[in-house]
Amino acid sequence: MLFAHAEDRAANGAFARDLPDAEIHLLDAGHFALETHGEEIAGLVRDFLGRHAK
Repeated sequence: MLFAHAEDRAANGAFARDLPDAEIHLLDAGHFALETHGEEIAGLVRDFLGRHAK
């Protein structure tokens, strides 16, 4: 699972190419994403763990 800035197209393309099985979420957030988008990120992490945790 990877969170990246939505506007960083070059890096996001590289992540998708290098990690084809990764779950990538693009957020309109800066360096303090957990402070500004904490609830959204927590929901995505909970969903991911619900699908992948044993």
